[in-house]
Amino acid sequence: MHNTDFFSDLDAGNGNQVAESRILDIVIENGVQTFPSAATGETANRLMIFTGTAICEIPADGDGDLSRGVVRVRLNFPLNQNLHFIGSATVAALASVHGSDDADAVFAVDAAETILGPTDGGSLPDNGLPANDLYVIMDAATQGPDTLLSRIAYQANVLVKDLEPDLDSLLLKPDGFGVFGLEATVTSGDKWDFRVALTGPVIGPTFLIPLQSSDPIAVPVPAATELHTSETSGSFLGGVATNSERGVKNVTITAFGKRVSKTAILHVLPTPA
Repeated sequence: MHNTDFFSDLDAGNGNQVAESRILDIVIENGVQTFPSAATGETANRLMIFTGTAICEIPADGDGDLSRGVVRVRLNFPLNQNLHFIGSATVAALASVHGSDDADAVFAVDAAETILGPTDGGSLPDNGLPANDLYVIMDAATQGPDTLLSRIAYQANVLVKDLEPDLDSLLLKPDGFGVFGLEATVTSGDKWDFRVALTGPVIGPTFLIPLQSSDPIAVPVPAATELHTSETSGSFLGGVATNSERGVKNVTITAFGKRVSKTAILHVLPTPA
């Protein structure tokens, strides 16, 4: 349960309410919350680190009694059906306090947690806030005449399971024959094929994969290709490779997924004399 002598609702997307709001997204493998054990048996593949300074500006009530309340920060990171909340570890500390009289003044941040939804199991009012977003809940306290709890700095470390697949591989081969591999050799004027594979089936309507060539004149590539619902891979025509030089031209093809990129090399031989 939370004491609510005061209650402050802030939004990390508003610079007047949360200063220096930042998000760091780290790709991980098999992340778990070790203590206390998470309610789910799923493992995380993303570590989200949220930092900021809540500008709460909470005055003490002036009667000399200790006031305990809540500062709630909406992180503006909604979890859709492809993102599962696994667990979190959160810290908060006083960043700024003010007062004209230091006698018997108290400022404190007693606890901090990051939760999915604004109510923390129904112990706080939702105030119309969305249930699918992440929130930092900080229990704070103030006491003393002419004192102001001005700012609280926080860091929320959140484990998330992202069910949306990502790019797993990019492979090449000469058009019409051969086996796909990380390298392929063609002669100038020949066509070539490429194959992209994902780590899992496409969940949404499409999965867009942008493409890039290190030498778009010799080996042009389409701007992007895409896979559709439930597909895990696909093969496509890359185009016609050209080489007007005497030696072999080595061109790197790059495909971009959600958070990773993959490369393969096409060796283009000059036209035979």
